[in-house]
Amino acid sequence: MNLERMMEDLRALGRESRELKALLRTTWREPMGDLQRRACVVRYRTTELLVCRAHLRGRVHVARKPRDFAGESWDASAYAARIAARVAEAYPDAPLPAAEVA
Repeated sequence: MNLERMMEDLRALGRESRELKALLRTTWREPMGDLQRRACVVRYRTTELLVCRAHLRGRVHVARKPRDFAGESWDASAYAARIAARVAEAYPDAPLPAAEVA
């Protein structure tokens, strides 16, 4: 897993989240639905990356059952493993240069 790239994405999401929050805290002079939806997407993606990061360290980021969880039984470790597996697909290890492979 390309941990460096994942951490760069986490930092970028943090910056975007702070910018969106600053805009949403001002007096609304126009419809802000699109910004609110984007803020939710950014928060959800950030949580996914944090779940993966915690799972890699042997910890659990989401300890309680999420509101939108459809399963009947809740297992925080299994949930973290599923999220981490899905996130890991987006961050494959960088291929080795041809000189190092031989």
